[in-house]
Amino acid sequence: MTISFPRTDILSVGFSDQTFTLMMRQEYSRTASGVTYGKDLGDPLWTATYTTQPLANDEAVAYEAKLNSLDGVIHPFEAGDLRKTAPRLYPAADFNDVAVIETIGTNNKSISLSGLEAGFVLSVGDFLEFDYGTNRALHQIMESVTADEDGTTTEFEVRPHIRAGAEFGAPVRLKNPSALMALQPGSIKVSASGGIHTVISFGAIQVLT
Repeated sequence: MTISFPRTDILSVGFSDQTFTLMMRQEYSRTASGVTYGKDLGDPLWTATYTTQPLANDEAVAYEAKLNSLDGVIHPFEAGDLRKTAPRLYPAADFNDVAVIETIGTNNKSISLSGLEAGFVLSVGDFLEFDYGTNRALHQIMESVTADEDGTTTEFEVRPHIRAGAEFGAPVRLKNPSALMALQPGSIKVSASGGIHTVISFGAIQVLT
């Protein structure tokens, strides 16, 4: 059987530690008089590090094989913030995940959804994902909003800003939201733990085509 990408099982083991942050691709420049200007060098990208729990050696070797199948930076996999696998008020994820994009703000940093359950609440810090073209967007919600009786929200801000290509009616996922990511070069670290267990860590960064 041929392995398909993006892999959906890279986060299938237990993890003891992670970071998940939005990397701003920015820098400062200064004039001779000391005036400072901020520069955007490109869209922000999600970055992450993951450290597994101690795995039995056989399980660890099998997991290393999954990571090796990515061929370093070549193939993508799904990954997200392990702390936020569902909206804050629905930790059991016991809702129908069938929302769609209703509107996109002219400022390209706000969005509204429809198809939610009446009264559904999206909280600050929740994540949502949707696909556009061959890319996947992962956004964090900046302000709480409640769906009306028809399951539609007003516009609310998200970060990063919404990239070109997002379309009205695109399915939006709130359960296990993820980005498409690739391994950071040389980031895989393997450490023996007590002789019968292994701890594996690696870094990842969002990829766009």
